[in-house]
Amino acid sequence: MSVKVTDKSLESSKESGASQGSSPAVVGRIGWRVPIAYLIFTLLLGAMWMSAEGVATFSLTRGGESIEIPDVAVGSRTACLVLGLVSLVATVYAFVRAAARKKAGVLPAVAVGVSAVLGLLAWYGGGSSSNITLAFTLASGLALATPLIFGSLAGVVSERVGIVNIAIEGQLLAGAFAGIVVASWWQSVWLGLIAAPAAANPTSNDTDRR
Repeated sequence: MSVKVTDKSLESSKESGASQGSSPAVVGRIGWRVPIAYLIFTLLLGAMWMSAEGVATFSLTRGGESIEIPDVAVGSRTACLVLGLVSLVATVYAFVRAAARKKAGVLPAVAVGVSAVLGLLAWYGGGSSSNITLAFTLASGLALATPLIFGSLAGVVSERVGIVNIAIEGQLLAGAFAGIVVASWWQSVWLGLIAAPAAANPTSNDTDRR
């Protein structure tokens, strides 16, 4: 008794075997944390808009520069409204991207962050007699962030060589305290520069032993 095998039967058997051997597609989880964070900032802007009053004046220069940029005066309530709408659009876009299991990208984060900062400044400066100096705020922010940037770079370098250092801020504080004490006592900036890393060095050795 002979059995005839046709081409159609072979194709059907191959398809059934492929369907049985194939693994189901892995579907990633929907990340709602970033869109919810954007929503919180948008709601805060809405609260600022409801309580804002007066006019906020933004100064782009500190005065005395060779090129003077005129001040910008905007209504505090209007500024909070416009910035809140920008943040709302970015938030809706982030929710749509999250529902599609895709990342929102950098642009919505920048839009929400800038809107929140400018909205806070406009809300705080509304009705105030003093101007909001953006140049001074940026310059002071960079100056105050310099030690944190140095600490971050130190952490990156230490992790690159295989050492996890969790005492970076303590080393910065110990070095700063020792440096200012030595410089004040001996009236020498150079001795303070020498004492600062020397004071932080024992802390780093103890961390390496652990």
